[in-house]
Amino acid sequence: MTEPWRLTATELVRRRHAGQLGAVEVVAATLARLRETAASLNAVVHIDEAGAREQAQRFDAMPRAMLPPLAGLPILVHDLLHVAGMPTRFGSVAFADDPPMTGDDPAVLALREAGAIILGKANVPAFGAGAACVNDLHGATRNPWDLGRTPGGSGGAAAVAAGAAFGTTGGDLAGSLRVPASFSGLAGLRPSAGRVPRRSGPLAFDDLNVIGPLARCVADAALLLDAMSVACGSDPLALGPPATPFLAEAEAPRMPSSIGVSHALGLAPVDDEVAACVDAAMARFASAGARVAAATIDLAEAPGVFAVKRALWFSIAMRPVVEERGAQLPPSVTENLERAERLSLAEVAAAEAGRARLYAAMMRGLAEHGVIASAATIVPALPLGQARVTEAQGTRFEGGAVDWLRPTTAVTLLGCPSLVLPCGFTSGGLPVGLQLIAPPRQEALLLRTGAWLERALGLADRLPIDPRGAA
Repeated sequence: MTEPWRLTATELVRRRHAGQLGAVEVVAATLARLRETAASLNAVVHIDEAGAREQAQRFDAMPRAMLPPLAGLPILVHDLLHVAGMPTRFGSVAFADDPPMTGDDPAVLALREAGAIILGKANVPAFGAGAACVNDLHGATRNPWDLGRTPGGSGGAAAVAAGAAFGTTGGDLAGSLRVPASFSGLAGLRPSAGRVPRRSGPLAFDDLNVIGPLARCVADAALLLDAMSVACGSDPLALGPPATPFLAEAEAPRMPSSIGVSHALGLAPVDDEVAACVDAAMARFASAGARVAAATIDLAEAPGVFAVKRALWFSIAMRPVVEERGAQLPPSVTENLERAERLSLAEVAAAEAGRARLYAAMMRGLAEHGVIASAATIVPALPLGQARVTEAQGTRFEGGAVDWLRPTTAVTLLGCPSLVLPCGFTSGGLPVGLQLIAPPRQEALLLRTGAWLERALGLADRLPIDPRGAA
């Protein structure tokens, strides 16, 4: 019989509702896998083993007809969200001694009420800022595909890829859902703003930073997105649940009639092996009868606009932290804040106008093609110790730590949902992620399209994997 931790989340939930697996058995197997991979991956920074087992016992005591949708699915939460009874460290020594939280963030509460079991907290870069999961408090998380590489800015991604959880939450401003999906061979969905509610605060009306799922396949991502997509009075952008469940969309794969492709949205060069994987995925669409054409969208303003918008976001989000705990923070945080607060009103106004032009350009492209595809990242997973790309094929990235993430940061500005899924592997065995982009609030289109391509490529079957290389 297949070990429970090797199942997809959707298959596990189906078996749970059919009475074929007990929650206690599933949690025990998942915790064992988490312990087995802990030393090599360093992915999880807090584990609530007793709480997970207690929750599993409660689920097993329920009549099957009363089981909630997720039926005791073991997942992780990234260490930027609050989970009742667990500390939130933000990947920073400044929060190392803070007490456990007394309540859940809205997305966590929604998952819990849908029947998820929160195993613990996953590692993050300090304050979620970075494409490599490393910080001064917990150290570096390693990628199970190659332990000498980063999984991107998500310890949860490494754990999910290796079978130590069935999914994880993630945040996405510059790409912290999509980059880990690309580097770790997962499905990662950046939803439209408001699709997943966030806790209240000074950035309540922010539409750049969103919460979404990282999972082993497209259907699993849809399953988790359904659980998190709830009405929430404390979030002024909250959209509430979809008219049709996202899982139903993912389980009805459909090839689009037309798809536009641009390796990096015209913003950067792309590694040859990454480009080849993207082209191979597009060839699958073409061979099945879709119209595949080059998408020529003028997004040249995007890097500069994103730099201003991110700086403004950083100023609002980090000022209270710097004022309260500045002495405990690395110089990079205070330097970023100082740089942000040097912005002029004219620069902020120009960025807003530029963002509107970028949105109009992307809407014209989507009207022509329906769905746009690009590489999620311009290179495969970075080596441990390398946090960014500064130069690629003669192009220098001098706009800050996330400047090289242009295929993801540009989409953040546009308000478009995007789905990343594996589209191939490099000659060294590293996964390559394809980014699919749809109009705002069209997650259903992404899930149908992504599920079709995932089935055509057959790559989801390679997860979960055993960590490779020396820890």
